[in-house]
Amino acid sequence: MLQFFIAFILLLFIIAKSRPVQYTTSKLGTRIVGGQDTTIEEHPYQVSLDLHGEHWCGGSLITTTATLTAAHCTYSWELYAGEFTIRAGTSFNDEGGISIKVVNICNHPKFNVDTADYDVSVVFVIEAFVLSEAIQPAPLQFEQDVPDDTIGHITGWGTVEEDGDMSHILQHIDVPKVNKTVCQRLFKAERKIITDRMTCFGYTDGGKDACQGDSGGPLVVNGNQIGIVSWGEGCARPELPGIYTKLANPEISGHINHSLLGCVHIRNTFIDIKKNKLLLPFTVMYLIEFITVSDLML
Repeated sequence: MLQFFIAFILLLFIIAKSRPVQYTTSKLGTRIVGGQDTTIEEHPYQVSLDLHGEHWCGGSLITTTATLTAAHCTYSWELYAGEFTIRAGTSFNDEGGISIKVVNICNHPKFNVDTADYDVSVVFVIEAFVLSEAIQPAPLQFEQDVPDDTIGHITGWGTVEEDGDMSHILQHIDVPKVNKTVCQRLFKAERKIITDRMTCFGYTDGGKDACQGDSGGPLVVNGNQIGIVSWGEGCARPELPGIYTKLANPEISGHINHSLLGCVHIRNTFIDIKKNKLLLPFTVMYLIEFITVSDLML
């Protein structure tokens, strides 16, 4: 009994002192190159997920309290949500707009940091954004995928060239959808798999693409968000299109809908004492507060 008590105390100490691994946006090779300046009024759903007050990833407002982003941006940070803020209503990187503290992070439970599969997260702020010309939720398209060669619109403050500097002004570009079979063949040499939760957009000749810092941002077609900036090999390289999380996949759309209604996170931690003679499981659970029906309608 005493051994279990000691193990329990040690575990609480570890949880209190530990910090998550900081997966930078280059960790997954995530990758606006070839874009043009734009304004937040043209893309009022675009937000910045800031870590310690600085731009970390992109995102899109989907209700007045919920932001859609990539799981690789928030992976391992679930217990430290308060270190993030969401900045909305500004065309500029780390400047202007309204910043509100994050209180809950809901990553897809199947997210795989090595393959970037199930790369979706819903992030909740402590109070609602006031909607305006520069702050509006993005309509989400869950029902069906878009045809090959459809033009997608992407925005973000990411680097304007591979391993370059972040853009101070919001950038935007248009890129066409690449056939999945073709995309898989292009990435075969890179030993990467394009799963059913992924979709590919880009040019064969390269030159235009999302880049580091654009991760988590929206992919939009005809005014509706259909994807999330996820990963790629470098930025705007020939025959290596950008990879986006596909909202039309039922496991992706299902996670988003379930998160908005209420999400339970379960993290299992184990302490190994005396060469595996004592293994104490400890589960940390926390429940995302319910979003009101009126908020979901916005």
